[in-house]
Amino acid sequence: MLAISRHSDPGAATTIAGPIDRPRPAGRPDAGVSTSQNSEPTMSQYDPQAMQQNYEAWCELHRQQEQAQIQWLEAEALLHELQAYYQSPQWREDHANDVPIHCRNGEYCILSEDTLWDMLTDRDETALKWMRLGMDTFDRKHSLVQPPLDPAGDQ
Repeated sequence: MLAISRHSDPGAATTIAGPIDRPRPAGRPDAGVSTSQNSEPTMSQYDPQAMQQNYEAWCELHRQQEQAQIQWLEAEALLHELQAYYQSPQWREDHANDVPIHCRNGEYCILSEDTLWDMLTDRDETALKWMRLGMDTFDRKHSLVQPPLDPAGDQ
């Protein structure tokens, strides 16, 4: 599972950190599943209540993922407008004239040469992370339904 960090500022970006452990259901340190010697769970080894809790947690996270997709599209619209400004003659004039800009505490000024460039780079890095997360999901899904290839290339 990945840690998602939200800043107290609603306009701040959501960041994805490395793996974390989600709290396990009470009374079952194994998160509701036991495994036999061969690591294959059997029907009687799942705790149905723990599985319900897992499903409910998944539902909440799924709703958040859908909301994040909406936020991504909203951020893209803002980014496109900022990119057009950054590439316009007006930005160069505003930069040369050192137009006064009021910045929210902790935010960089858009007239800095690096601010909008960094924004574009950050967006690309985030998009790549999201694409990799999605591709990893499909890779795991397909690895569960397709038999592994024989080292000689035979199935």
